[in-house]
Order: sequence, then C-alpha cells, then structure tokens
Amino acid sequence: MGIDSKKKVNFNKQIIKKMKKIIGLLVLTLLFTNCKKTADELLFLEVNKFTGTYAGTWNSKKDNTSGKATVIIAADKSSRVVTMTIDFDGNFLNLGDLPAQTLSGTYSSANATLTGKNAVLGDYNITILKDGTVAGLMKDILGGVYPSMTLNGKVTEKNVDLASIITAKTGGTADVTLTLVK
Repeated sequence: MGIDSKKKVNFNKQIIKKMKKIIGLLVLTLLFTNCKKTADELLFLEVNKFTGTYAGTWNSKKDNTSGKATVIIAADKSSRVVTMTIDFDGNFLNLGDLPAQTLSGTYSSANATLTGKNAVLGDYNITILKDGTVAGLMKDILGGVYPSMTLNGKVTEKNVDLASIITAKTGGTADVTLTLVK
C-alpha cells in the first residue's frame, strides 16, 4: 500500500504540473486573442492620435498681421476618410475673416492624402506622413487671386507647426506660419 500511495502522489503531482502548464497556456492564449487588433484597428489608432481640435495663431511676415486659427482633424474608421477643417480668424491675407473651410481625403498605413477642389482654397493636394510630416500645394486660391501656396511642417499628437509661402498674381509672396496646440 505504501508503494501504491507514493506512485499515486507522484502521478497526482505530475498531473497538477501538466494542468498548470495547460492553464498557463490557455490564459496566455486568451490574453493574446483579446489583445489582438486587426490591421484596420491598428491603422485607425495611428491616425486617431492626430485627430482633435488644435488652436493657436497664424502670422503673416509680409504685412505683419496675425489672428486666431483653428484646425479640426477627424477620421472615419469604416471609410478611411480624413477631414481637416481650417478656420483663420482676422484679416487673413487682407481678405477679411474668411469662413472655415473643410478639406477631405483618405488615409492608409503610410499617410493621409487630402486632394480635391475647394471654392476658397482652390485645388489642393496635401500629404501627412505617418510621422506627422506635412507637405502640400494649393493652386488657384480664391479663383486665382493667389495662384499658389506651398506648405510644409509637422503635426503631432499635441501641436501643429506649418510654414507656407503664398504667391500673389503680382508675383509677390507672403510667408505665413501656423502655430497650434491641441
């Protein structure tokens, strides 16, 4: 009876040891399964860090004017559409207080690309890379009053810093900066 009980104890210890390993593997499997994100979910999380309302100022070096500015960035997960609503208050480019303008485009794992035509901002093509680097070109602003505007800068989870050069029909240029915080 002594030998059988020792075998039984060893057998029970082995079963308990194996059960602990199996339970541990099950727990890990459940954790990884519940934490697993689809590629679309991960992509949306990357884009979503840039969404929100940024507020601050615009400054024109040419005529030494400035005003309040707001940019709202939004993203739709299901359609992969990104929108950017831009509002410059004050006498922007000596044009008065223009109404807010919304630009739209799509996003991918590499970037967001906003392209289209806007009644005020003309033809636009803006790219925001995954790291927040911004580069863009707008043509025929206000129907050609300003033939082009280039912009470069950075958007982060906390701020937007952009520099632009706006070319007038007369050939002159204006350097305008945009400094915003979330």
